[in-house]
Amino acid sequence: MTVRKFHELKIWKPDEHDTLITHHGDWTRVGSSYYLGRHQVSVEDFGSAVSFRRGEYRLSYTDYEPRNTREQQIHLGEICTIWDIERRLLSERGPVSYSSLSCVTDDGIELWQRTVDAKGNVWSSREAIHIERRPVADSEVAPRRDLLPEWDTDALTVTEQNVPDYETRMEPPKGRSASRITRRHGPWQFVDQIVGVRRRIEIKYGSSTLRLNYQSDDAGAPREIYINRALPKPIDTASSSEAAKKFRPQALDKSEIVLGESCRWFNMKPGVSDVSELACLTSDGITLKAVSSWGTSENWIAVSLTRRPVTIDEIKPPAELLMPQTWGIP
Repeated sequence: MTVRKFHELKIWKPDEHDTLITHHGDWTRVGSSYYLGRHQVSVEDFGSAVSFRRGEYRLSYTDYEPRNTREQQIHLGEICTIWDIERRLLSERGPVSYSSLSCVTDDGIELWQRTVDAKGNVWSSREAIHIERRPVADSEVAPRRDLLPEWDTDALTVTEQNVPDYETRMEPPKGRSASRITRRHGPWQFVDQIVGVRRRIEIKYGSSTLRLNYQSDDAGAPREIYINRALPKPIDTASSSEAAKKFRPQALDKSEIVLGESCRWFNMKPGVSDVSELACLTSDGITLKAVSSWGTSENWIAVSLTRRPVTIDEIKPPAELLMPQTWGIP
């Protein structure tokens, strides 16, 4: 299929490329993306990074119920029926701001898809330029089992850091079933946050892009994992100095005592307009209080702090999160 974006509005330079779509059994592969069934599992292969997700990602004010328009067209000599597969609303019950239309053959092959606004302008489209019905092997459509990499923390050298090894446990200041455990081992940081039954894990290496992010769903079952295995690159001090100044945490004129330790408040994201993150840090950089706002507000206070050697095994994610079967891979 040929994919085009914004080619009729002419607001940006048209983005056009071809992509191969292959289907077999319950799996469909679109370029370097893999889909199991209808929104059961989606896998994105970004090269140095990969993501796995169970269930459909749904946006608010969007109607996802497919509607058969009963209109048919002929494309590449094939008859297809046009479906209105998705509608974005301006408000909960407001008018439609755009619709996604798809023309599908009786045996389920999509011949084209278009996203159009209320005025009929096409924002994006993809059209089949060749169709071949043929036997397709599992290996052509299902993600490789080794696409989910091992989290080999031993591959990186632990260097001297200003922040010591430690473990903290934080809870909301008011009675709420939630906890956040943070462990530090050299440049490695492990955060395990549980709110009710929902769990979120983040593992990162210093300030680099090397990280793992995991989230469960509202029932506590695995929902999404993202792993970026790109190794840290040498920092170009000349080009990054201005950015470092802009985003460096800014000290605030406020301090307090938590767990018998003095901490000073900092604005952790001074150069970011849509995110607020404040932290009360000890003199050796350990967070004892945190207040953040990004869509929803979070407020945490340390209930325990232990400065101790942390082993690398305490930084690794639970083994089941890296098992292919957890994410529906045969």
